[in-house]
Amino acid sequence: SLSHCLGEVAWSLHDLAGTIAPADKQELQRMTRHFVDIVVPVVASMFSRIYGDAAEGLLSFITKVPSDAHLDDSSEPVEAGRSGESQDGVVDAVHETPRSPEGASTVVGASAFAARKWWVNSHIALKKGRSFTAKLIDKTDVSHDVRRFTFALPHQNDILGLPIGHHVKLTASMPNPRTGLAPVESVSRPYTPTTLDDRKGSFQLVVKIYPSGQDESHPDGGWMSQYLDKLEPGQDSIQVTGPVGRLTYKGNGIFDIVRSECQSCNGIKNLGMVAGGTGITPHYQIIQHILQTKDPMKMSLLCANKTPDDVLLGPELAMLADTHPGQLK
Repeated sequence: SLSHCLGEVAWSLHDLAGTIAPADKQELQRMTRHFVDIVVPVVASMFSRIYGDAAEGLLSFITKVPSDAHLDDSSEPVEAGRSGESQDGVVDAVHETPRSPEGASTVVGASAFAARKWWVNSHIALKKGRSFTAKLIDKTDVSHDVRRFTFALPHQNDILGLPIGHHVKLTASMPNPRTGLAPVESVSRPYTPTTLDDRKGSFQLVVKIYPSGQDESHPDGGWMSQYLDKLEPGQDSIQVTGPVGRLTYKGNGIFDIVRSECQSCNGIKNLGMVAGGTGITPHYQIIQHILQTKDPMKMSLLCANKTPDDVLLGPELAMLADTHPGQLK
């Protein structure tokens, strides 16, 4: 029944291609892309092969409706009020397509897979050399000087696109936090999200706030952490760039390290991690990923802090250690 429904939808769109009378070729291109970019990836995520009417309709529509390659500058638009006709014969070709399912499932499956791959890549927020604006949508207190920030990605179906072992860079223009006076400076700081990359629509950062005037060696405190602490959910945003980092964990004991004697470390079965203070977040990212993907890697973590109250993500780490006693210490 699902195949039949998909077939009806596909053939309806197939027939629609012959009746539209767009004002210009761009409208026809836009409608074609809209169908291929949205409908096909959804179907591809449900089936690796599409059969029956669904295969016929989708195959005919995808292969016969013009794309950018079919409509060049010399093409003429379909005349308004005259369906089924065009000077380049594209719409006629659509309606002359026989409804033969032979080989359709394989071709549509491959087309859908390619479209889905494009769709996934287009929904990755992080693109090398480019930044995006992330709006703060939630801010909660973890402790007296630690906040959990939730930032929205550009679109609700986006993922961050951050390799395991990498971090993002936040950038903002701000005056001196101690004086609040000019000159305004552009400040960038690296942070590792505490949410994994399969999360759609948002990502989270756990940040320790360093106020000015509390440490004689750093009288201005943490410029970026103080800036973040003043952001208002739903109103303020920040610029995000990335991915940034030299180490990537590929899974199954494989690490890729840039500019190192060990360019690719394979077959790692035991991972030892040493962290200090807020430096725990990159390790937390790797720990989460390994445990979530049922990677057999065994891990030991040593983390140093000034006081027990300063332990970042302490409850979360304790819970992971309790639920995976043979894998995380």
